Amino acid sequence: MNIFDQCVYEETSLENRSYAEMVEKTNDTYNFFPFKPKDPTKSAGKLEAMENMVKYKRDECLGHPLVRMFINKKLGSPRVAKLFILNTTFYTAFLMSLTIYVGLQTGGSYSLYSPGLSGLSVIVLIFCTINVIKEIIQAAIDWTKYINNKNNLIEWVIYICTMIYVVQTGEQKSTLQVATGAIAVFFSWINLLWFLKMSSSFGIYIIMAMKVFTSVCKVLPMVTLFIIAFAMAFLMLSQDEGFTTIPISFLTTFVMMTGEMDFRDTFLGNGTSAFTILQKLFLMLFLLLITIAIMNLFTGLAVGDTAEIMKRANQERRLYKANLVLTLEQTAYRFPSLFPSFDKETWTDTGSKIEGWSLLLSILKETYAMSETCDETDEVDLEKVDQQLKKVNAMIENQNKDRERQFTTQEQQIITEVNKARVKCFSEFSRVAERVEQQIENLLNIWETKEESIQEQLQQWEMKEDFKFQYLSDRVSEAREKKMQKQLKKIQNMLELVESNVVSVVSEMKYSKK
Repeated sequence: MNIFDQCVYEETSLENRSYAEMVEKTNDTYNFFPFKPKDPTKSAGKLEAMENMVKYKRDECLGHPLVRMFINKKLGSPRVAKLFILNTTFYTAFLMSLTIYVGLQTGGSYSLYSPGLSGLSVIVLIFCTINVIKEIIQAAIDWTKYINNKNNLIEWVIYICTMIYVVQTGEQKSTLQVATGAIAVFFSWINLLWFLKMSSSFGIYIIMAMKVFTSVCKVLPMVTLFIIAFAMAFLMLSQDEGFTTIPISFLTTFVMMTGEMDFRDTFLGNGTSAFTILQKLFLMLFLLLITIAIMNLFTGLAVGDTAEIMKRANQERRLYKANLVLTLEQTAYRFPSLFPSFDKETWTDTGSKIEGWSLLLSILKETYAMSETCDETDEVDLEKVDQQLKKVNAMIENQNKDRERQFTTQEQQIITEVNKARVKCFSEFSRVAERVEQQIENLLNIWETKEESIQEQLQQWEMKEDFKFQYLSDRVSEAREKKMQKQLKKIQNMLELVESNVVSVVSEMKYSKK
C-alpha cells in the first residue's frame, strides 16, 4: 500500500487564462509502474499484480485510487473498450432477436414457414454462433479461469438451448423445443443482469439483490421444514383441491406463505368435518408462525444492515471490474492489430473528461463505470450513506427527546385538565343530584295521586261488580223457580193420568168379576 501511495502525487503547473494573468493549477499524477510485468517476454498480455489482487480478494488494494484509476483507464482505453463494445453489441443483438422470435412464436402471428420468421431464425442463429465463437476463444486463452467462472456455464446453456429451440424439425415446435426456448430466454435476460453488474447507475443494486437472495437461501432449508410440516397436516385434514397430493399440498402451502390464501373457499367451502377444530388450530398456528414470524424474518434479512451490504456489493463490483479487465486484456492481446494496447506508464488528471474514440464509447464510459470518477462517487455514496445513517440516528434521538418532553408537558396538561374536570364533575353532579331529588319527589307525588285515583276506580269497579252479581243471582233464582213450577205441573198432570188409568183398571176388574 505504501508503494501505491508513492505512485500518486500532485504536480503544479502555471496556466495562462488571459493577458498578463497566470493561474497556478494542481493536478494529480498517477504512476502505473507497479502494474508493469516483471518479464515482458514471458508474461505479455498479463497483469500479474492485478491477478494476485483478484485471486486473493485484496479489496483494500483494489480500492486504492491508483488501482481504481488504472482499471478505469484500461476500461476506457481503445484496446479494451472496442472489445467490450463488440461483446456488448453482439450479445444485445442476440438477446433482442431471440426475444422477438419467442414473442412471434408464442403469439402465433406468423406461421413457422413464413419468410419473416425464417429470416429471423437465421439472424438468431448467426448471433448465437458469433457468441459461441467468442466463448471458444475465451476458453482457449485461459481454460482454468474459464471453467471456474459459473457465468460461462450459464452462457453455454443459453446458446445450446437457443439452437435446439430455433432449428425447426417439423410443422410444430415439440415439447422439448418449447421447454428449451423458455430456459434460453429466461437465462438470457438473467445473464444481461449479471452483465450489468458493472453499471455505475444500478449495478450495485443488482449485487445487493443477489446478496439478499443468498441470505434468504441460507434460511430457506429451515423454512422448508415448516412448510412440509404444515403441508402434510393440511393434506390429512383438509378436503380442498389444493391438498389432494403431497406436491400440490406443498405448493399450496408455499403460496399461502406469501399471503395468497382464500380462507373462505379453502377452509370453509367444503362445510364442516370431523377435524374442523383441529384444522382451524393448525391454520392459526400457520398464520402466526409462517405468515407473520417467517415473513418478518425475511424482511429483517433484506433490510438488516444496508450500509454493510452496499459496502460488500461495492467490493464485489470492484472485483468484477478487475476480473473483466484481465479477461479483456488477455483477449485483446491475441489480436494486436485490431486492438492497440494502452501502455502509458503515467497519467495526469487535468480535470477534463477521458477522450473516447467514438460517441458509443463515451456513452459506455458513463453507463458502465469506465470513467475515473465512478469509483470515487461509489465511495462517496457509502460515506454519504454512513453520514445519513448517523444523521438519521441523531434525528431519531432528538425526536425521542422532544417526544419525551412533549409527553411530560402533555401529561401535566392532562393532569390539570383532569383535576379541572373533576371539580366541574362534582359541581355538576351536585346540581344533577338536586334535580334528581326534585324529580323523584315529583314522581312520588304523582304516584300517590295516581294510587288514590286507582283505589277509587277499584272501589267503583267492586260496587259495579257487586251490583252485577246481585242482579245475576236474582235472575238465576227466578229462572230456577219458573223451571220448578213447570216441572211440578208436569208431575201433577202425570199423576192425574195415572189416577185415571188406575180408576179405569179397577172398574174393568169389577166388571169382569160380575
